[in-house]
Amino acid sequence: MVGVQKIEKVIIKNMEKDFSFIEIAKEVVFEFKTKFDNEKDRDFVNYQLYVSILDDGNIQTSTSPNVLKKGKECLIILAYSSLAVTNYYRWYAIKHIDKNGNIHEGFNSDVWSIEINWIGSWANKQIILKKEGEELYSVGVWSLDNPLEEPFQKLWDFYKIVKNCSSTKEIHYVAENYELKERIKKQDDVIRGLDFVKKKLEMERDQYRSLLKEMKEMIKGDNK
Repeated sequence: MVGVQKIEKVIIKNMEKDFSFIEIAKEVVFEFKTKFDNEKDRDFVNYQLYVSILDDGNIQTSTSPNVLKKGKECLIILAYSSLAVTNYYRWYAIKHIDKNGNIHEGFNSDVWSIEINWIGSWANKQIILKKEGEELYSVGVWSLDNPLEEPFQKLWDFYKIVKNCSSTKEIHYVAENYELKERIKKQDDVIRGLDFVKKKLEMERDQYRSLLKEMKEMIKGDNK
């Protein structure tokens, strides 16, 4: 009887997901790229960040779609460049593949949403978390090689903490402490870097002292 129940569970699980997130993601990228084939002032940028949302609410990110294998739902962040006045600037679009394989524009979960927009100037982008349209937290995008992986992970970690908060006041309190912890972490990194430099300088100093001592011993020997 137990064996029959296990088989039934496997059958139900397979029926629930008879599609591949990877294949859907490839089609999403292809269709997105096609939109820019005949555009005059916009170009497709071959950068995608694939975000696999796991059963426990954590995420795995990669620039390869293979990371989507274990996800219960997925996000794909795509890039394109657009002419603004005289310069081209990079922009991002978010596609959400839900647990049923349906594709949605942007990420929206209940009252929560994530978007990518500019800050200060078109060249500077930020990932923004909103609740009912109100901006609650944002992370700047600065890296050129893989600009979104680290900031998106940071934003998602914050989202996991606050999505069950009962009030906006509580969310703001968490945000302030979250930023404070980030600043402390950065200071710790700086201190560790300074400690490394200090130890390196001390080693160089000790080498010079040893060399100076050897030279003094040699001079004493020559004077005997």
